[in-house]
Amino acid sequence: MIGKTISHYKIIEKIGEGGMGVVLKAEDTKLKRTVALKFPPPELTRNEETKQRFIQEARAASVLEHNNICNIHEINETEDGYTFIVMAYYEGETLKERIERGLLKVEEAIDIATQIAQGLAKAHAMGIVHRDIKPANVFLTSDGVVKIVDFGLAKLAGQVRITKTGTTVGTAAYMSPEQTRGEEVDRRTDIWSLSVVLYEMITGRLPFRGDYEQAVVYSILNEEPEPMTGLRTGVPVELGSIVNKAMAKNPDERYQHVEEMLGDLRSPGEASVSRLGKKNSAKKISRPLLGIVAIGLLLALAIVSYLLIHQGKEEFRITRTVPLTIEPGLEQDPAWSPEGTRIAYASDESGNMDIYVRQVAAGQRLNLTKDHSGYDGKPAWSPDGEWIAFVSERDGGGIYLIPALGGIPKRLLSLSFARSLSYAGSIPSVRWSPDGTDLVYATSGIVYTIPVTGGRPAPVPLPPTALFIGYSEPAWSPDGKRITYTDLVAAGVATSQIWSVQRDGADPFPITEGKKFDHSPVWSPDGGQLFFISDRGGSHDVWWVPVDTRGQPTGHVRPLTTGAGVGAIALSGDGTKLAYAKVVERSNICSIPIVPDRMFTLEDARVLTSENHYIELLSFSPDGNWIAFDSNRSGNQDIWIMRKDGSGLRQMTTNAAHDWVGSWAPDGKRIAFHSLRRGNRDLFVMPVAGGCSNAIDKPSC
Repeated sequence: MIGKTISHYKIIEKIGEGGMGVVLKAEDTKLKRTVALKFPPPELTRNEETKQRFIQEARAASVLEHNNICNIHEINETEDGYTFIVMAYYEGETLKERIERGLLKVEEAIDIATQIAQGLAKAHAMGIVHRDIKPANVFLTSDGVVKIVDFGLAKLAGQVRITKTGTTVGTAAYMSPEQTRGEEVDRRTDIWSLSVVLYEMITGRLPFRGDYEQAVVYSILNEEPEPMTGLRTGVPVELGSIVNKAMAKNPDERYQHVEEMLGDLRSPGEASVSRLGKKNSAKKISRPLLGIVAIGLLLALAIVSYLLIHQGKEEFRITRTVPLTIEPGLEQDPAWSPEGTRIAYASDESGNMDIYVRQVAAGQRLNLTKDHSGYDGKPAWSPDGEWIAFVSERDGGGIYLIPALGGIPKRLLSLSFARSLSYAGSIPSVRWSPDGTDLVYATSGIVYTIPVTGGRPAPVPLPPTALFIGYSEPAWSPDGKRITYTDLVAAGVATSQIWSVQRDGADPFPITEGKKFDHSPVWSPDGGQLFFISDRGGSHDVWWVPVDTRGQPTGHVRPLTTGAGVGAIALSGDGTKLAYAKVVERSNICSIPIVPDRMFTLEDARVLTSENHYIELLSFSPDGNWIAFDSNRSGNQDIWIMRKDGSGLRQMTTNAAHDWVGSWAPDGKRIAFHSLRRGNRDLFVMPVAGGCSNAIDKPSC
């Protein structure tokens, strides 16, 4: 079959073969790209069950668009009736091949398991259970990105099982107990299989073994695996606990959702603040690489972070971070319900920016404003949890109230969007007073309050500061006596400060110094702390400061997150949970040949990079053979270089602050770039071969 053309795919070579089919490398002659074709083995081509499994695989996986799931391009059939699917082709190796080469580092194994969990979270959210998670079905690309492959055994929600009654499918060593018994399975069987894969990556051996399949099944049903800590030194005890919980024989005793396991996998590696002011000695696990093949996709994730308060007001640490939303598109403006079981947020999941309410535990969500085609956003809960206030473009624009369980929105205040934009073109936010009688908002550079029963807005007299631009993001103190707000203090410079004032305008004073971009203040329920977003660490993160009842700082400003890229925050009513939204822009570099008198389209483009996050700037070396660019593929905006054909990818900077590429020196041996590593945009020069980076004004090497 090598060299043969099927449809418009020219076969190059065979790259794999297994029980569910043969995989061939091929060239898509229409789109000029390399793809993988999957066929059932010849001896099974007349088997209708096998054919239906392949069709099911394509249909299941084709609806899944996620960085950690293999992309399915199409399902097709040859002229002589052979069914095949067309998949994305990746350079790299299977996890099975990687394990056979030797033990993985603990951090590497956790990174791979985390990425598998991310892909499964997407599949489970779409009602799809893989049912055959094993190293042979996990592919590691050369860029370090994990791809789940072979959804041929997946079960779509509500679909009649194709497998015969009483039979089991999958590989016995990775099967859950309920799967070995031939019972109906759900997402928890994937959680079991993932724990087996993680166990094998860490120890180099399977937790349940036997000389034949029945012996393996007996072990799965009746025996307990040897603890990982007893098979390898340096394995965190917490990791053993994660695997044990995921590998509970009773499905009800396992993680019920893969997001829960994902949160625990991430928590050992988070740079958590354990006792503020003291260094955390825990090792940091490298963040999983994120990205997609599509160019220029904007994605925001609403994250639920569990914030524990110890010894009253003295210390904070984030112990668990769980993704709340995994739907494609933009999710922003999280707001906790007073009882802490629901979160309201704005999302364009439906193709329109609407207000959603989501149950945190169950994951059920309700679109409150689906009847409106314009913008609805900035939700705020009433203190009793019965109503949500929000800003909308409907009927010319205004502030609206809607029942939290759904209903007809009623306009509280007419607010033309043409005049309502506060500083920097942002949309005004709304906050409910603690007693539920008033709302506070900022528009056109003025802070107002308005009764929730309606009436005329009352401006809050605020003192203008030097180079005054406007006010934004007002928030009530817990006792309702004061209002904090953001004041943009310098035109053309991204600096602002947070102020506190009585609602009648008396006793104003700044809480932060105004040297950085401090904004989005949120009070703790007891009024003893103020949380806000700032770029003072080089990235937009959550910071906090202890305050008195007036909002006057009583201690030093301290970070709560590091390198999180936070866009909005909300604190739960009991002060134990923090929700934040982050925005990630994803893109890739493409190459298009330039030929005189010929018009080119995107189909002619050759994608040089894959699995990248946001790429902002790029620069060719003087000889035209290398490209330098900045990307946040590692979780931070760093500088990378690669050859013009996309090979030889290498990371050049690893500083916690963002770096942006500038230009190459004429000799091609150095690259100039600018960075926020000193808290300000400064210029640096680094050698292309690696080594230290020299600040132009103060060389360090």
